Amino acid sequence: MVNRLGFLFLAGILAGCSGGGVEVPGPANSPIQIFLIANPKEGSGSTQVVGARQWRLWGVGSQTSDSTRLESRGILTDSAGVITLPPDSGTFLVEAWMNSSDHTPPDSLDVQVQVANSSLPDPTKCLTTISNQSAPNRVPGCTEGISHSPSTQAGSGPLQAPDIVTMVTIPGIPIHKFRMLGRVTGDTLVMGESRLWLMNDSGMFRGVLKQGSLTSSDFPTLSPRDSFVVEAWIRPGDAPRRIATKVKSLVMSKAFESCVERIGDPLPNPVILHACPTIAPNFSGGLIPPDLWDAVIYMP
Repeated sequence: MVNRLGFLFLAGILAGCSGGGVEVPGPANSPIQIFLIANPKEGSGSTQVVGARQWRLWGVGSQTSDSTRLESRGILTDSAGVITLPPDSGTFLVEAWMNSSDHTPPDSLDVQVQVANSSLPDPTKCLTTISNQSAPNRVPGCTEGISHSPSTQAGSGPLQAPDIVTMVTIPGIPIHKFRMLGRVTGDTLVMGESRLWLMNDSGMFRGVLKQGSLTSSDFPTLSPRDSFVVEAWIRPGDAPRRIATKVKSLVMSKAFESCVERIGDPLPNPVILHACPTIAPNFSGGLIPPDLWDAVIYMP
């Protein structure tokens, strides 16, 4: 029996060590790119790059001797089999639904899931330390742990389980924090919980933003010339636990246009956003709408 908890604890230590495992580094805050390699037939020496209709990213959080807390870092987009991860040190679980499969990802997810340590992928086969090197990182995919993956924890059927999973550790990559200020007062506002949505033809969930404190959260990688909406609640626990992965987009709405802020490189640390004074669109749904929100376009 593989001691998964011990391996993940070690991975967390490595993630906190600046520069560990970095080769041919790109810019300090450049995106982290990976592509998955799968064995199409058991025992076969042939491999293939995984192209997927959907990828989901989960941050590995607090652990006990029996279970691990996973937190959604959102839906990722696929560019010819290459996916971009946030430059955020830590250990992550990746789920993929392949283009060639009959499996269909569920249209909703629990933003936080507690899973048994024994159901996680075998870290001796399926945990890769990656870096901010200039070329995408090659990562092996695994089928172990699929039946207990976080997207299947809420009772989804077997045809909605991912086709392949993997785990990666990102060691010591710099991240950007952000703060929300009052648009009129300029005061720093309390954020007990915050979330990010990518705005294209529809709003796509980009994940729970990792809290640094009650007044700051971490920004993941922002794709150039894309639009985003940040939702924030003052009290932790007010936001709904289960949400839709995609919602109707408000990119062209008057509310978005009246509140949009354009940020570019070099990003300051922290990034400063200003809370929109209009009513929040409430992409997450639920009975308690966000207390704060803002619209952002990244123009490097």
